[in-house]
Amino acid sequence: MPMFPALGRRLRPLRLLLAELYPGERDMKRVLSECGIGAQEVPSGASAITLWHEALDLVVRRSVLRALIEAASEESQERAQSLAALLADVEPHLPGGRSPERLEQLATEGDAATSEVLGWPSTLPSGAAIIRPESQTIQQHLSDPEIALIVVLGEAGCGKSALLATVGHELRKAGSRVLGVRLDRLGKDVTTDEHLQHYLSLSEPLAEAVEALASQGPITVLIDQLDALCDLMTERAGRLALMLDTIERLASIENVHVVLASRPFEYNHDVRLRRVRAVEVTLALPAWSEVEPHIVALDVDPKLLPADLREELRRPQALRTFLELVGQGHDWRRLTLLR
Repeated sequence: MPMFPALGRRLRPLRLLLAELYPGERDMKRVLSECGIGAQEVPSGASAITLWHEALDLVVRRSVLRALIEAASEESQERAQSLAALLADVEPHLPGGRSPERLEQLATEGDAATSEVLGWPSTLPSGAAIIRPESQTIQQHLSDPEIALIVVLGEAGCGKSALLATVGHELRKAGSRVLGVRLDRLGKDVTTDEHLQHYLSLSEPLAEAVEALASQGPITVLIDQLDALCDLMTERAGRLALMLDTIERLASIENVHVVLASRPFEYNHDVRLRRVRAVEVTLALPAWSEVEPHIVALDVDPKLLPADLREELRRPQALRTFLELVGQGHDWRRLTLLR
C-alpha cells in the first residue's frame, strides 16, 4: 500500500508522463539511478504505469522527486516545461513540502472543524461523569499499530457522541492531534471531496489535510453519526459513498486512526456499510447502580420512579435531560411523559 494515498492522486499526471518518457524497465532504472535509487530497489515485471506508480512512491519516500524531474528534464528538454509544471503542482503537497506556517494553518482549521465533536456534553449537569469502560477499550485499540479503523456501536441516546468527545479530550491531553467530523448536519448535496472540504471549512481536501498533519505525528479522526447518512436506502452515490471512500483513504494513511460512531441497525443492515472493515466496540448502557446516585443527589427517591422510566434513565442522554429539568425545579412526576 502506498505510504501517501492522498498524494497519489496528484501524482497521476506525472506518472503518466514518466511512463510515456520511460516505458521500458532499463530506461526507468537508469533515470532513477541518477537520483540515488539502485536498480535492485526498483520494481519490475509489470506495465510501465504500474512500475512508475510503485517507483514514484519510493521516490517520494526518499525525498528525491525534484532530483528525478531534473534528470528527466535534461534528457527530454522538449518536455521539461511540462515536467516543471507537474512538479510545481505536486511539491507543496509532499511530506515536508508544506511550510510550518501552512501546517499550523491546517491544524487551526482542523481544530475549528473538531469543536462540534469535542464540544458535545460528556458530563452530567453537575459536572460529574459516568465512567464508560469502552473509552479504555478504544484507547487500547488506538495504541495498536495494526488497527486503523474502529467503530463504536450503540443505540440512540446511549452516549456515543459523549464517548467520542471523551476520547478526543483524553487524546489531546496526552498530546495527540485530533480531528472530528459530525455527519448529522451534512447536506444531501455534499457528494464530492470539494463539497466536504467546504462543509468543514478546510483549505485542502480532508484526506490531504490529514495526511499532511500525520507527517508530523499520530492523528485520530473522530467521525460521529455515520448512520445519519443511511436515510436514503436507494441512494447509490452521494453522501454515504463519499464518506465511505474518505474513511477508506484516511484509514490507509500512516500515523492515522479513524474512530466511527453508528447505531448498530444501520451498520449491520445497510449493505453499503459492509465496506467498512473495522474493529467493533459495543457501547453498553450504564448499570442502574451507576445512575441512581445522580438522581438521589437531587432529592428524588429512585424507588418512586416507574420501572420503565428507570430503564429509560440508563440512557445518558435521557438522564442528562431529566437531571437538567429536575434541577430547574420541574416536578419529576410530570416528566414521566418523556417516556
